[in-house]
Parts: sequence; C-alpha cells; structure tokens
Amino acid sequence: MSGGAAGEKTATDGRYRALLDASIAIAEQPTVKAVLQSLRGVLSSTCTLHGAHLWVLTGDGSQLQVMEFDRETDAPPIQTGTTISCIGAVAQVLEEQKPLFIPDISIEMFKHPVLAPFAADSVGRSTYVFPVSTAHNRYGVLVVTKDRGDEFLAEDVDLLRSLASHAAVALESALATDRAEHYQRELAQERDPLRLLLEINNDVVSQLEMSDVFRAVSASIRAYFGNDFTGIWLINRESHQLQSVLLDFPTGKGVLADVAPKDLTEQDLNNFRARQPEFWSVAEIEKLPPPDR
Repeated sequence: MSGGAAGEKTATDGRYRALLDASIAIAEQPTVKAVLQSLRGVLSSTCTLHGAHLWVLTGDGSQLQVMEFDRETDAPPIQTGTTISCIGAVAQVLEEQKPLFIPDISIEMFKHPVLAPFAADSVGRSTYVFPVSTAHNRYGVLVVTKDRGDEFLAEDVDLLRSLASHAAVALESALATDRAEHYQRELAQERDPLRLLLEINNDVVSQLEMSDVFRAVSASIRAYFGNDFTGIWLINRESHQLQSVLLDFPTGKGVLADVAPKDLTEQDLNNFRARQPEFWSVAEIEKLPPPDR
C-alpha cells in the first residue's frame, strides 16, 4: 500500500472513529451539557479547528445563544450565554437547513453588536455554519472556524455535518429526558398531598371516637409535614367559643384537656367564614394574649 493510500485510510479511520465516539457520547451521557462536553473533544480532534460554537435558539426563535464551545486559547472569548439575533448567515442556515461556507467570518461578526469587538481578530478565518436540526425540530446552528490559511476539505465538511446531526439528536434526547424528569417531579408533588388527604379520609372512616379521629389525623399531618405541634379547636356555635379538642406534641403529651376555651370576636368569626389560611410568625405569636400564647 502506497504512503498516500495509507494516509487516506488513516484519515478515513479517524473520521469513522470520531463518529463512533460521538454516538457513544450520546448514548452514555444523560444531559445536554454532558453530551456537548463529550463532543467537544471530538470536534477539536477530527480536523484542525480554531473554534467550534454551538448556538441554540431561544424560546421565541428570534435569537441564538451560545450553549457550548471548544476553541483555541487565542480565539475570540465568546462566552456561553452570549446572544445574537437570527440575521445574516445564521438566519439563512436556519431557513434553508443547509451548511453555509463563509470565507471570512469577521464580515458576519460585524452584523452582530455583541460579536463586533472580536471581528478584527477573526479577519481571514474561514467558517462553516451547520444546521442543528432533527426531523421534528430546529435547535440552532454549529459554527466551526478554521485557522487562517486552512481549508475545509470535503471529507471534513461531511464529518462536521454528521456531528451537527448527532448534536441535534443529543439535544432532542436530553430535552425529552428533562421534560420527563419535570413531569415526574410534578406528579410526585401532586401525589404526596393526595396521599395525605387519602390517609385523613381513611382516619375519619375507620375511627369511631372523635378523639381517636383527631389523634390519627394529627399523626398523618406530622408524617407529611414533619411539624412539631398540631392543635385542633372546634367552634361552639351556642357560646361563640373556640374549644380545644387536641393539642398533640411529638413528645407524647397528647390531648391537653385543661386548655381554657377562647371567646370569639365578630372579627374572629368573619375570619373563619372566609375559610382562608393564616400564617403567624414567631414574633406574631409572642404578641398574642397570654392564654393563646
């Protein structure tokens, strides 16, 4: 095998290895950030790149924001979170869904105020912009810049196009995972209160004596909230008094029957009729009359 043929085979093997590494990264990494961090090494090792930035569309689709990057130390320090409008070359790529070659990236940078300060250091650098999309969604663009004087070989362009597609699949998969985790958290938040209500309902149905009902309800509330104290008072409609039927502490004091009833004012009754919960801070509790405190 001639030296040229051997070199070509080595380069081809390297490209296949890069795509394999990208596929493995997507399969193994559970989040968008982790996937892109794994891909950064692939992007910078498969061909001579001066920089690679993944720009993702914002919620309304009118802007692009840097999500991840890999670049040389002397490359423009464009940070994650940097946002530009969808105009010029990036808008064309998003619209046509085709890679676009830019002979001099500095011309495009001047179109974006946030990138214009870096344009002078980027004069003469050739760049390719690749769409990052799946069959279902358009996620953004992958911007890859070469060193001055370096050219994009057809094989490199094909490889980078494939890597951009891999990144799109990774984004879609990770976003789906994030949504699933969000739904699971929401279901858990809804499930726990429903479980508490079910327990209290069972307490009411299964207990014959009201004092036993109140104790069981207090235990259910403590198991859910981890509170230090549960008190239950009932209104005596004839005397307009609030009577304690349960003062339950985790220390085991249980029912304290010697708590004096509280006379209710018209304002107190109005508050009960409103059926609105009230929150009392420690400072507010300390201002209550001695019997209540």
